[in-house]
Parts: sequence; structure tokens; C-alpha cells
Amino acid sequence: MRIGTRGLAAAAAIGLALGNLGRVPGISIGGRGGAISLLDLTLIPLWLLLLVTLGRGTRRWRLDAFSLAGLAFVSVAALSTVLAGPKWQLGLGEHAGVAAFLLRWVLYAGWYLLIVTDPEPDDAGRAAWGMMEKAVVAVLLFGFFQSAFLPNFAMLTEGITGLTFDYQGRRLVSTMLDPHFAGGLLMILLLMRVALEAEGIRTNRWLLLGLVLGLLLTLSRASWLALLPALLVIAAAHRFRGPLMRLGLVGGAVTLALLPGLLWFGGQFNKFEVDGSALMRFIPWLRAGILVRDNPVLGVGFNAAGPAQRAYGWETFGGASVSMDGGLLFIAVMTGLLGLTAFVWMLWAFFAAARRSWRSPSVPAERRAFALGGWAAMVAILVHSMFGNDLLIPWLMLPLWIVQGRVLATAPRAVPAAGLRSLGIVPAAGLRAPVMLLVLAGLPFLAACDPCAGVAGCRVEAQRGLTGTIVRAEGQTPRAGVAVFVGTLYTETDAAGRWVLNIPGATDTTVTVTVAAPGEPPYEIANVAVRSSRVAGEAQELGLWYDRPVVNYVAGVARGSTLIPGVNVRFTTDSALGGHVYEGSAPGGYFWLKGLADVVGPVRGTLRLQGGGLGTRNYPDVTILADHKVEPERIRGTFQVDVKAAYGGNVIHRGNGTTTPGATVRFTRTGGVPLVTSPVTTTTVSNGFFVIELEYQGKGETIGTLTITPPTGTAYTYPDFRFSTYDSTAIRYIGLVAHGHRWEYLARVARESDSTAIAWTPFTFTRTSGLAITPNTFNGMTNGQGEFFIKASVSGTGSVTGTVTFNPVGQPSFSGGSYTLSTYAGDVPPLLPVRYVAVP
Repeated sequence: MRIGTRGLAAAAAIGLALGNLGRVPGISIGGRGGAISLLDLTLIPLWLLLLVTLGRGTRRWRLDAFSLAGLAFVSVAALSTVLAGPKWQLGLGEHAGVAAFLLRWVLYAGWYLLIVTDPEPDDAGRAAWGMMEKAVVAVLLFGFFQSAFLPNFAMLTEGITGLTFDYQGRRLVSTMLDPHFAGGLLMILLLMRVALEAEGIRTNRWLLLGLVLGLLLTLSRASWLALLPALLVIAAAHRFRGPLMRLGLVGGAVTLALLPGLLWFGGQFNKFEVDGSALMRFIPWLRAGILVRDNPVLGVGFNAAGPAQRAYGWETFGGASVSMDGGLLFIAVMTGLLGLTAFVWMLWAFFAAARRSWRSPSVPAERRAFALGGWAAMVAILVHSMFGNDLLIPWLMLPLWIVQGRVLATAPRAVPAAGLRSLGIVPAAGLRAPVMLLVLAGLPFLAACDPCAGVAGCRVEAQRGLTGTIVRAEGQTPRAGVAVFVGTLYTETDAAGRWVLNIPGATDTTVTVTVAAPGEPPYEIANVAVRSSRVAGEAQELGLWYDRPVVNYVAGVARGSTLIPGVNVRFTTDSALGGHVYEGSAPGGYFWLKGLADVVGPVRGTLRLQGGGLGTRNYPDVTILADHKVEPERIRGTFQVDVKAAYGGNVIHRGNGTTTPGATVRFTRTGGVPLVTSPVTTTTVSNGFFVIELEYQGKGETIGTLTITPPTGTAYTYPDFRFSTYDSTAIRYIGLVAHGHRWEYLARVARESDSTAIAWTPFTFTRTSGLAITPNTFNGMTNGQGEFFIKASVSGTGSVTGTVTFNPVGQPSFSGGSYTLSTYAGDVPPLLPVRYVAVP
């Protein structure tokens, strides 16, 4: 194996181990949120090496069935992507973003080419896979550390990665920052190791145990589900006997021993219930079926699912703004049935090669196990990808391309039919299985068809429909007889809580939906988007709504980055909002407020904290959220205590620059992070210096009004004044703040004859009447644009009248005329209109 291949694999392993933490700031793919990672950057030297060595002939690429299927898939995907622009009315930037994801998929296929074109592909594949194993072990070890000592690790990295995450607690996310993808990566290595054990090749049993524990700590139900059929593949290949069965018994005993702890851990995240997170998986599948039904040949374009969904009027959520779950179903959405056929052909060529290696007695045991493990890993990823975008994620593409490369490059040759021998394609019987896979993959599409006569598209006249389900706020059981209004249109929910309302009109619009349950106060939801449709029976699904608004608010109590356990929380809404009381406790540092509300949206009130070493603290002007949608609980933020900051400054009179002792400085919050006390007042000392101390209810920026009131004279107000928290005990100096009037102007002069600026000319200003100024006469010079400052010290308010005389060097002086200018309270000198002067 060449050193270039080994070095590239080592660099890629580092990028893989860094995962999402290795994102390159400020660089993204097509501006669509797909940030470039350090792993992506290894593609540059990879392709430089491939292009040079293939061009020189030191590497050769054999077009086998897998490669031909891959080229066919890329061709279909490219054509579909080109057509996506006019179909979804994409701008140039968005179209480039769609194409960039196809380009990334093609570039990552270079890892497959790197292995199969290497003069010694078996050594190259073994060495590259060894690097991948080291990377996954690094991900696992850091994952254990993160799970034990860095809860909510992904949320802590949001400022670095630019990503946002839901509450993950102590779930293992490692550097992937996502339990789904971390689980997929650990699952691949686990299956490859299990395949070796099944073949009688002993591996590091502690690593096996660690992979199992890591997979359990991800709490990724998709990973657990995908592991089962993959293990069955390995077990069936060994006819359910041999070392694998003994290993399975040990693994089962370990899992049973860990089961109580696993049930407790998973119970904190509702992972053993059919919760909203699980039910929401069906939404992209159903949408995918509709998209394939309407775009069956070439699909919507490679990763153009986001624009396609928006064109259908569907609200995107999670990663759906650029992709969808669904595995092979998503491949069909992007590239149609033509692309799906080519992709399944690729898979079948790989499975066939793995099967030939596994069944050949001449193949060494390690390679047989590698082929079988690769087969099982691919099966697992196909199942796993139904719940995430696995087939396009670099962290999973990289190890799979390397596995496929080694298996395909080292598998015993198939015996092709005579007519297609040169192409490496096995016709007829060799294609029957891919066709069956294609038929099975197409079954979900049938479920997306509307119950009409079966005519393609099932088109009708344009219509607008809304539908949803109303459930009880207490118990979440369906509620019948709830009235739903849109203007004068009216319907009621049935026994299942379902309602449907057709709105006249043929164009997209927004409406206000009113929900009125018997015996409950009604509530309104404004600006609900309604999409017109020509598909029979289609209505826009609004999901599950409560029969009245509810507070379902989860947040943490922390001092800095440390959660404070044992705090009892009581929130009382303002009297204008009914004075409702919501109570909860924070045994682990997080509290949950739950109850009924009268309005939808922000609810303001007073938060009281007791216990946890805090004593009793009341925080007024706290805002929580009351919602109408049934959604899984998620952390809304962290409520900070003891966040104090002190700010110092000097008060001066803006007219003469003297400091003002005894002035009152008052800050009144109007927005941003709430304060424990507002307003806050202080007084300047003998040199005009003041210190104002604020206690925040969180970290960030608070906005308000700063008012300076001198002992005599008029107060001056700074609106939209901002203070930000900071990590220090020192006083932060904010500079000078002023009161009173100033007298300062920026004037401009030009020649009357040709309108050119009177540049670089000395001038003299002499006061003639009005308010007294200091000095009474002052000199200056115009700049290159004929601009000059008129500025003097004043103590009072009023107007100043004076004359300007210009004194050019070596030339006669001339008058610039008289100016009458008033004092003002602003801090920016006004710019006077151009004055045209007669120059002798």
C-alpha cells in the first residue's frame, strides 16, 4: 500500500474523531447550513492524489457493476438537480446549495476509489479501516467522559458550532453532538467486531463491552432497532451456532444486568413510550410518499426536499429544511424511481460481492469476517437511515465507502454472462433480487396515494383546507364538540377530536383560527398559513392542539454553568393574566411548570425560588410561554441566579465638559434579559463618577432607558441603552454620559462662482450677540471638502450669533457671512447646508 493512502486515511480519522466539533467557522456548503468540516477538507488531497495517479496510470479503475451503478445514480441525480431549479423556482445561491450536496456525495465516493484503485487494495483497505476503528474508539472514549461530566454537551457547543440542540442530558453524543449519528458510528464498529468474533477471531472484549455500553447510553432507539436485523444477518450466516451464540448469551446477560439502570435512564427521556418524537417520524415518511408520487421519474432534485416541501406549503422542522428521514425512501424523493433503481443496483452489487467473499473457502478468515460485517453494517444503516439522513452524512459515509471499497476490490470475481462479460454485469438472475428490493421499497409510495380513482395526480379544482385534532389539556384524550372558527366559517370536532374546515379561495393565504371548547375560555391563533391545493381530499395538517392553552415549561436553575439541585419553584402570573400559580421542583437542577392558562404566548409574572442554598428569592417580570400545540417537553433555557454586574461612568455637562457631582443616574429596563430590580438608581460623587449595580435573571443583554438628572437643570434621557453581562468581578467602565446643551456644528462652504469647495483655508469665528460662549473668538481651518467646525463652551441654553471671516494665506481676507445657531441636547454635531461665498 502506498504511503499516500495511509496518510490520507490517518487525516480522515482525525476529522472523523472530531466530528461536528471540527466544523470550519464561516464556511458552508451552498449557504444552506451544511458547514464544511475538517473531514471535508481531506477530500482535497484525496482527489489530487487520485487525479495524479489515475492520470499517470499508476492506478487503474475497473468498471464493475458497482461502479456502473454508481455512475448511473450520479447521472440521474445530476439531471434531477439541474431540473430542480426551474421546478421549485430556486435562486442561484439556493440552487448551488442543492448541487453542492450532490458534489459532496461524489467527492466522498473518492474514498471507495482510493481503495479499489490502490495497487494493493487489501492492504490499503485494512490499513484505512484500522484508522477508522481508532477514530471510532476515540469518539467512544470521549463520549463516556462527556456523558459522565458534560451533561447537555451539545448545547454547550452552540456558540462554537453555530448549531442548536434540544435537551440531551447525559445521553452519549460525543463529538457527533447527536445521539443518532453517534449511535450509527458505534453500531458499525460493533458489527464489524461481532463478525470477527463469529468467525472465531478473538478481539478486544473490553472494547466490545464499551461499544455496547456506549450504544445504550445514546438512548437512540433507531440504533437499537437497526442492530437487530444486522445481528440476525451475522447469526444466519453462521446458522445460529458457534462462537457468536456464546457471545450472544454473554451480551444478553450483560444487557439484562444493565436493564434497570437503562430503564431509569431512558425513562427520563420517554424513550420507552410512543412519544411525540417517535410519532413525528411518520410525517417525513408520508410527505416523502407524496413527493415521489408527484415526481416519480427523476424526483425533486438531490437534497432539494426543503424547497419542495415549502412549495407544497408544508412547514419544515428539524433537519427537514434541507433533507428528510426515510433512507431509500429519501433517495427516491431526491432522484425518483430511476435514481432509486441505480442506488439499489449499487447495494446489490456490494451485497453480492460480500456474499462471494463470505462463501469462498479460499478467502482468509479475516476477510470473510470483514465482508460479512460490512454486509451487516450496510443492512443496519439502511434501517437506521429510516430515522435520519444517514446515507448522506459524512461521518457514516466515510467508513462505509472504505468497507465497500475493500470488499469489492478483494471479492472473488463473479462469472458474468458471455454478452456482458466485459462490463462486469450479471444479467437476468443477478438482477432479480435488486428488482424485488425496488418493488418492496416502492410499497410505501402506494400509501401516499389519495383515495380517488387512481388517476395520476388525482387533480381537482384549487381548494384550501385545514385539519387537525383537539385533545384535552388534562389527559390529552380526544375531545368532541369543540368549535373551530375561521372568520364566519365553523366546524366541530368529532369523537376522535378531528376537525376539517374548507376555506373558499384558490390562493395561499393566512387566517386566524379560534378554538372554543364547551366550558373553557376560547383562544385565537393568528397568521396560520393556508396553502391552496389541487389534490383531491388534501387538507393542511395542523397537528394536535389543546382545548385550551397550557403552560408546559421546563428550564434549569444555575449559577454560571453549574445547575443548582433541590430548588422549589413557584410562578405566579400577573393579576391581569388571572393570577394563576404554577409550582414545580428542580431535584436535578431542572424544574417543570405545568398547568392551564388563559392566553397563548408569553405569560409574565413573578418567579419565586426556595431551597438549594438560595433561601427565598423573588424575581419579578419573568416571562414563560403558554402554548396551544401538543409538543414534547424541551428545555426552554436556564434561569441564572446571582448574575451581578457593576458598571462605572462619568457624568459631564455636554456644553462645557465639566463633571457633575450629585447627579442622579437611573436605569429602567424595557427589554432584553430581565433584572431582579428595575429601575436601579445611583448618584455621582464629587468628580462626577458613578457606579450602577444590576442583578440579572440570566446571561445576556438588557435594554432600557438611562436618565441623567443634574442637581439643577433639565434631565436628559438615553433611550435604548444596553448593558451586557460579563464574567468578571471588576467594574466595567462605560465612558462618559452627558446632560445639558452643547454648541457645536459642522459647516460647509463653497465658491459662489463655480461651487467648488473652499478647501484648506484658515477662518476666524467672532461672536457678535446672543448666549455667551468661551472663547468669544476662535480660529480654525477648512478641510479638503470645505468643512469646518464651529464649537465653543456654553453653560446655558439659547442662540449664538457670530460672523465667519476666511483668511487665505497670501491673499485678501473675505467674509463668510453671519451664523445664528442654537444650543441642543444631542451628542452628534449637526451638518449645516452648504453656504456659497463670494471669493474675491
